[in-house]
Amino acid sequence: MIEAIRRVGEYAQKEGRSELLNIFIENPNKTGRYKRVLLVVLNEVNGDYAFSRVELEDFKGEGYEKYLYKLGSKRGTDVTPTSKVAGNIETTFQIKFLKWFENDAEYVLSEEEKERIRKMREAIEAQKDLILSELKEKSSQMKKGENAIITLGIEKDGDTHYIADFPVFQNILLQKGKEKYYYQKSKGLSVGKNSTCSVCKEKKEEVYGLAVPWTFHTFDKPGFIAGGFNFADSWKNTPVCFDCATCLELGRKYVEEKLDFDFYGFRYLFIPKLTVKGDYDEILNILEDYKKEVKLNREVRSQITSDENEILRHVAKERNFFNNNFLFYKIEQSAFRILLFIEGVLPSRLNA
Repeated sequence: MIEAIRRVGEYAQKEGRSELLNIFIENPNKTGRYKRVLLVVLNEVNGDYAFSRVELEDFKGEGYEKYLYKLGSKRGTDVTPTSKVAGNIETTFQIKFLKWFENDAEYVLSEEEKERIRKMREAIEAQKDLILSELKEKSSQMKKGENAIITLGIEKDGDTHYIADFPVFQNILLQKGKEKYYYQKSKGLSVGKNSTCSVCKEKKEEVYGLAVPWTFHTFDKPGFIAGGFNFADSWKNTPVCFDCATCLELGRKYVEEKLDFDFYGFRYLFIPKLTVKGDYDEILNILEDYKKEVKLNREVRSQITSDENEILRHVAKERNFFNNNFLFYKIEQSAFRILLFIEGVLPSRLNA
């Protein structure tokens, strides 16, 4: 499966979806539940900041990259000052948004960048009661059942900018994006030096132990860690270099965004793997074209058809130049849980 994800990632890179920053950005409205944006706007004048207002906007799905969202710790902050509002707006503001600006020591920043973050924090803390009041007032304007994200906006010379426009937030996202490949706060580092990458088979200066998407093993059982019950040696299980790690990340994002299907109430990811040498253009173009043909939301489709095998019937018509891997999953308390993995199913077998 890892090889298949890498090849899908290579295809996505070739199609121009490979900008490093975008690899780490997540869509906070991926499930379609977060359709509003609470924008805390600071006014910038000559490098100084002051609170201006809170705006309530519609979430713009096509440009979600501007929010620089990436999920962080469940009990702590997210990677940037963009977070999903989980129930109580006051709790989210205090624990996710305001707290983020107090954690600047966790990032490798220049003195200028640290100073900028400090000034933003002081501007927010100076008016935190007013900000919270406006957040509550704007939240009250939302319809029942609507959810929102909270993020930062900077107004300068009459124009409002999002955090993706500022290198300091971009750098933090890149740092934390790479960090997840080798670091867990509760366990430590998992980095190998001058070792062979298990994906590209080349010797690299560094390889990481946490870079494989949708891992099928954990590191809290003695038998799951190569070299013994030592997390620092866990990289020996699946050592992955940075280049391959980002390629796998891109492949994972492509599969989750483009090849996510439903089978009688169970969600699954469709992961094709070539059975002969070649590139992935043909099979992925086939699947992309299919998705375009049925570009109806799931609610509408459920009203006009009960046939949940459409994609399988579509694939079954193809030649046996690839096989099909099915990863069934569910989202449980925001965590990705693998239920079942079926691999190596040829198109002809789907006709049986």
